[in-house]
Amino acid sequence: LHLAWIVIQFELLILQVKWEPRRGQFRYRHPWEQYLKIGGLTRQCANIIEALNAYLNSSNNQTAHEIRAKIQESCTKISSESSHALRELALAMKTMTRPSNANSHMVNAGVAAQDLKSLLKVGLWLPETDLLEVIPTTTVVSLLLDVVTCSEKIAESVNELASLAHFKDAGRRLSEQEKCTRCLLSKNTII
Repeated sequence: LHLAWIVIQFELLILQVKWEPRRGQFRYRHPWEQYLKIGGLTRQCANIIEALNAYLNSSNNQTAHEIRAKIQESCTKISSESSHALRELALAMKTMTRPSNANSHMVNAGVAAQDLKSLLKVGLWLPETDLLEVIPTTTVVSLLLDVVTCSEKIAESVNELASLAHFKDAGRRLSEQEKCTRCLLSKNTII
């Protein structure tokens, strides 16, 4: 219910932006539809992550320790790299610069996802393993692979937005501290 309310508010804000008079640097040329696409993909990814979190925190998750040990490294790598990529993409959108490190993080997440897929194809369990012990593992792996896929779609969309909206290069991005320092120096304020 809360997520539905947030989605409705987001859609209403986008409608206001579309009908608002165009002024400033963007005018009519800014790709507002691309923001809608990125917002939809972000909500989809957030729902997958929320489902993964709920599943991992539930008491039903009874993965065998030997299976858990085999997939833990790949799962951790996928989570970490996807998280870094999504943060980089969010920062790129906020500062209107092209994402610099997001693609390398997505490549690393993709490699870890392929490793995880190959582990599943080889078979993590013995033939006499109970199917109920395998289901939690495959559920977690499936959700993590969905996160990687969704993150890749977000990265593609943000790169497309950066191209359409003529974002600056990431090398020209200033940190918040540098901006504050330049602002103070331009006002002839003694630091």
